[in-house]
Amino acid sequence: MGDVLITISTISGVSTLFLGILMLLSGAICLAKPQARLPAGISAMVIALVALPAANFGGFIIGTLLGIVGAGLTLAWTGVPLPTAGREA
Repeated sequence: MGDVLITISTISGVSTLFLGILMLLSGAICLAKPQARLPAGISAMVIALVALPAANFGGFIIGTLLGIVGAGLTLAWTGVPLPTAGREA
Protein backbone atom coordinates (compact mmCIF):
# COMPACT_ATOMS: atom_id res chain seq x y z
CA MET A 1 0.00 0.00 0.00
CA GLY A 2 2.98 2.33 0.40
CA ASP A 3 3.47 2.86 -3.35
CA VAL A 4 -0.18 3.49 -4.22
CA LEU A 5 -0.72 6.94 -5.69
CA ILE A 6 -4.21 8.33 -6.03
CA THR A 7 -4.73 11.25 -8.37
CA ILE A 8 -7.90 13.19 -8.87
CA SER A 9 -7.44 15.12 -12.06
CA THR A 10 -10.90 15.72 -13.47
CA ILE A 11 -13.95 17.64 -12.37
CA SER A 12 -15.80 14.35 -12.02
CA GLY A 13 -13.20 13.07 -9.58
CA VAL A 14 -13.34 16.23 -7.49
CA SER A 15 -17.13 16.26 -7.41
CA THR A 16 -17.20 12.56 -6.49
CA LEU A 17 -14.86 13.17 -3.57
CA PHE A 18 -16.83 16.24 -2.49
CA LEU A 19 -20.19 14.43 -2.68
CA GLY A 20 -18.84 11.47 -0.72
CA ILE A 21 -17.55 13.74 2.03
CA LEU A 22 -20.92 15.52 2.21
CA MET A 23 -22.76 12.18 2.48
CA LEU A 24 -20.48 11.08 5.32
CA LEU A 25 -21.01 14.43 7.03
CA SER A 26 -24.80 14.09 6.75
CA GLY A 27 -24.65 10.64 8.33
CA ALA A 28 -22.35 11.81 11.12
CA ILE A 29 -24.61 14.76 11.91
CA CYS A 30 -27.62 12.46 12.07
CA LEU A 31 -25.84 10.11 14.47
CA ALA A 32 -24.42 12.88 16.63
CA LYS A 33 -27.58 15.00 16.83
CA PRO A 34 -30.71 12.90 16.22
CA GLN A 35 -32.92 15.98 16.47
CA ALA A 36 -31.27 17.21 13.25
CA ARG A 37 -32.38 14.13 11.30
CA LEU A 38 -34.78 16.06 9.05
CA PRO A 39 -32.27 18.51 7.52
CA ALA A 40 -29.58 15.80 7.43
CA GLY A 41 -31.93 13.38 5.66
CA ILE A 42 -33.08 15.96 3.13
CA SER A 43 -29.52 17.00 2.36
CA ALA A 44 -28.45 13.36 2.01
CA MET A 45 -31.35 12.75 -0.39
CA VAL A 46 -30.40 15.75 -2.52
CA ILE A 47 -26.71 14.77 -2.51
CA ALA A 48 -27.57 11.21 -3.55
CA LEU A 49 -29.67 12.49 -6.43
CA VAL A 50 -26.96 14.97 -7.50
CA ALA A 51 -24.43 12.11 -7.49
CA LEU A 52 -26.30 10.35 -10.29
CA PRO A 53 -25.24 12.76 -13.06
CA ALA A 54 -22.16 14.21 -11.34
CA ALA A 55 -20.30 11.13 -10.12
CA ASN A 56 -20.17 8.44 -12.81
CA PHE A 57 -23.85 7.53 -12.63
CA GLY A 58 -23.82 7.77 -8.85
CA GLY A 59 -21.33 4.97 -8.29
CA PHE A 60 -22.85 2.88 -11.09
CA ILE A 61 -26.31 3.57 -9.64
CA ILE A 62 -25.58 1.47 -6.54
CA GLY A 63 -24.31 4.48 -4.59
CA THR A 64 -27.31 6.58 -5.52
CA LEU A 65 -29.74 3.81 -4.58
CA LEU A 66 -28.01 3.24 -1.23
CA GLY A 67 -27.99 7.00 -0.61
CA ILE A 68 -31.71 7.32 -1.36
CA VAL A 69 -32.58 4.32 0.84
CA GLY A 70 -30.38 5.61 3.68
CA ALA A 71 -31.83 9.11 3.44
CA GLY A 72 -35.36 7.67 3.41
CA LEU A 73 -34.61 5.62 6.51
CA THR A 74 -33.16 8.71 8.16
CA LEU A 75 -36.28 10.72 7.40
CA ALA A 76 -38.53 7.93 8.67
CA TRP A 77 -36.49 7.39 11.84
CA THR A 78 -38.14 8.35 15.12
CA GLY A 79 -36.56 7.96 18.50
CA VAL A 80 -37.92 5.67 21.17
CA PRO A 81 -40.09 7.71 23.53
CA LEU A 82 -38.68 7.91 27.03
CA PRO A 83 -40.94 6.58 29.79
CA THR A 84 -42.26 9.23 32.13
CA ALA A 85 -41.64 8.90 35.84
CA GLY A 86 -45.32 9.12 36.90
CA ARG A 87 -46.80 6.41 34.67
CA GLU A 88 -46.88 2.69 35.34
CA ALA A 89 -45.73 0.56 32.41
